[in-house]
Amino acid sequence: MDETKLSREGWIQSADAWIASMEEGDLNRELLLDPVLLEWLEPLPKGLILDIGCGEGRFSRKMTGPGSTVIGLDPVVALAETAHRKGGLFLVGDGEKLPFPSERFDLALSYLVLLDIPDYRAAIREMARVLKPGGHALIANVNPLVSSQDGWCRNEKGDKLHIKVDDYLSERGAHVSWANIAVYNWHRPLQNYLTAFLDVGLILRRYVEPSPSEAAIEQEQWLAGGRRVPWFHVMLWQKPL
Repeated sequence: MDETKLSREGWIQSADAWIASMEEGDLNRELLLDPVLLEWLEPLPKGLILDIGCGEGRFSRKMTGPGSTVIGLDPVVALAETAHRKGGLFLVGDGEKLPFPSERFDLALSYLVLLDIPDYRAAIREMARVLKPGGHALIANVNPLVSSQDGWCRNEKGDKLHIKVDDYLSERGAHVSWANIAVYNWHRPLQNYLTAFLDVGLILRRYVEPSPSEAAIEQEQWLAGGRRVPWFHVMLWQKPL
């Protein structure tokens, strides 16, 4: 089975488990990523928003409000249908070939999706194509330091010393699993992602590697590891006028 089929089949088979996990709550998203994304969204012009790889529509619903219309897109039928039932406009489709005319959207969101897309360069080209001049692309992704790591190295007491990073510059796919979800993700070095966005003419406006707040760590002690190694990064790109 090729990597594209591995990616698609994994998400089809894991759709029910994914929906259940989102209903229970994902603290990485709720405590680390949501606050950054919502803060960055607040000053941006409202309008037509495309949520690429929307899943069951959790964050699409957070973006929907006065002056904004959100269209969600996901390649997995069960996820798109679940999102639609929960309210809103959700379609089945692929990020590598968006079913929309050029210069249609004011904002495109990719929330922990690029690591799931086999041809991420095509997805980034498509994202840029459907943005209006002056429109924004908001990207949250797993930090390549994490996607290339091989777990914590510990001392004899079990204390975390550091993570082992190896083969960082090579693009590669791997099976990952958690909470009855088993999918196929890709590691790519940061320079490859940045180059793909720059090659389509987008301008980087903001970049951050979110660190857990004191309140988040107090709520969930395991989040403290996110202050030693950044688990995610968030980028805001703009299409020139």
